[in-house]
Amino acid sequence: LITSVVRLDPEDLPAQPLAYTSFDVVVLTAEAFKQASERQLQALARWVKGGGSVCVFVSGGLQPHHIWFLNQLAESTSDGPAFLSDNAGNLLPARKEILSLRTGLGRSVIVPEEIVADLNSNAATCRQAAAFLWKMRSRQAQAIVDSGHWEPPANSSMQDYSFVRGQPPNRNNPQFAEPLSYSVQPTGLGAELMNLLMPRTVRLIPFSALIGLLVLFLLMIGPGDYFVLGFLRRRRFTWVMFPATSIAFTVATVLMANHYLGLRDQRRSLIVVDLAKDGTALRWNRYELVFAARDKQSVTELKDALWAPLDVRAGVPNFVRVIPGRPYNSYNPNYGYLGGDSGREPDPPLYDGVLPVHFQTSEAIRQWQPEVNRIFSFEPPPVPLFPDWRAIEEAWPNLQNIRAKLSQKKSFSGDLYAISRANSITADSGSTGILPPSILEELCVGDSRGLLSLVSQISPTGGGNFEDAQAMDAETYDSVLAIVTQSGDDIVVYRRFFYGN
Repeated sequence: LITSVVRLDPEDLPAQPLAYTSFDVVVLTAEAFKQASERQLQALARWVKGGGSVCVFVSGGLQPHHIWFLNQLAESTSDGPAFLSDNAGNLLPARKEILSLRTGLGRSVIVPEEIVADLNSNAATCRQAAAFLWKMRSRQAQAIVDSGHWEPPANSSMQDYSFVRGQPPNRNNPQFAEPLSYSVQPTGLGAELMNLLMPRTVRLIPFSALIGLLVLFLLMIGPGDYFVLGFLRRRRFTWVMFPATSIAFTVATVLMANHYLGLRDQRRSLIVVDLAKDGTALRWNRYELVFAARDKQSVTELKDALWAPLDVRAGVPNFVRVIPGRPYNSYNPNYGYLGGDSGREPDPPLYDGVLPVHFQTSEAIRQWQPEVNRIFSFEPPPVPLFPDWRAIEEAWPNLQNIRAKLSQKKSFSGDLYAISRANSITADSGSTGILPPSILEELCVGDSRGLLSLVSQISPTGGGNFEDAQAMDAETYDSVLAIVTQSGDDIVVYRRFFYGN
């Protein structure tokens, strides 16, 4: 693991929250904090609420927008702000300790200038704050506080990739093992998601139909041609009959493929919206599947968002090969997505415009080859939010009461899930199974491999994987309320994370 430090002058701080997705932790010195503009602090606050981490050193001379920023980090309301200041811009009351705060999905550490000199003699406090900012798992955080180092994950000397159909991974088999890596790890979530979003009208061409078409073609160009033209004493027309038959069966094959696979481009999405305690959206992700009826350039116009092709085979070892003859949506949970091998690398997507403010993406889509893209944003989501969220918060964790609250103003049709410690997932009695619980668990909790064996959450990246999707520590008392609904052909998941008891 390598940590790279990027030093910015205060005037260079981004004024767009998406510009922070290149970073894991932002540290504002006392002087930089005072020089930061209102627009810059607004962008930083939105990024932190969406899952980022910030450490702020606070001194005097603060202006109203600095106090507003600190209250945003503390998630205080106008009725009871956590931070106030006097006429000189000094915090009231004066604070003598480091504050570690949960800010939406992110984390904040506020360090008063008065205690900076004392930190040199209090290593444990500094370690605790650093572990909190890096979102270390509870076990690792305690090890860092005690010793200054994290503990190697259990069974971390070798990572097993001995995928055997129908059998669990063998951790004691070194034959197919690789050294522990903190890079993006193999996951079957992309393949499961692709299979879930595939249009229901799309069917594979039955093998019996292909065999029947081939047998009929052979009969036509073999015995049929020989005996029929022989009976008519017109065997010289073989050179006309054979091309005509070949063309006719080629057209029949194309018509059969169009019948089973469809003639229209189809798009389906899984939209994940993360909610704050007041019901506002902190961030949203759209995982969109594009299934094209013909080769084309797919163009997407975006504003204040990040776009990336989703690599459903990200991290799969290079010796896990695509099995020839498997259909496009064949999925083996031990191997991941077994997509069709096109024999050539796809063309890279093209971008046109000002990224990420307003731009267009263009990617080459091959006929009947499903592609999954990810769109990430901190802006208001493309789906409606719940009008009376306070009542839902008060009803947590009783799922039946939550369903009753949701159904008060209009009929609610959807699923409710509670995910708690040790990946325990509970559905209420009215759930219909719109989204498989296995996908929901992986989106919220994930596994404990790679970098996620050390940290419970990664600051939002907007990249082409699911690594920054989860936001809870399964080792603690964190929990998630998930509300799953459908909007047309799209599946919408509203998530509300609760931390601690």
